[in-house]
Amino acid sequence: MKYSIAICDDARKDRELLRGFLGRWAGERGHGLEISEFSSAESFLFSYAQEGNFHILLLDIEMGAPWTASPWRRSCAVITTWCR
Repeated sequence: MKYSIAICDDARKDRELLRGFLGRWAGERGHGLEISEFSSAESFLFSYAQEGNFHILLLDIEMGAPWTASPWRRSCAVITTWCR
């Protein structure tokens, strides 16, 4: 299966760390990945409004703002992350 995954984290280092974890996970299980990275909630929400095609969203737990009432919460799995 090919998974479409969004990583939303304001720290580049943490996005790279998650990308590495995902690559190893997918490689071990024979899954394909399409990973999109976002450094702000606004950039994710803009992309989601245009395409809205993510299976999984990895969201930095420390990022605040427009998350609670967003419509995407019903259409993809949301996993909060904390990499520090």
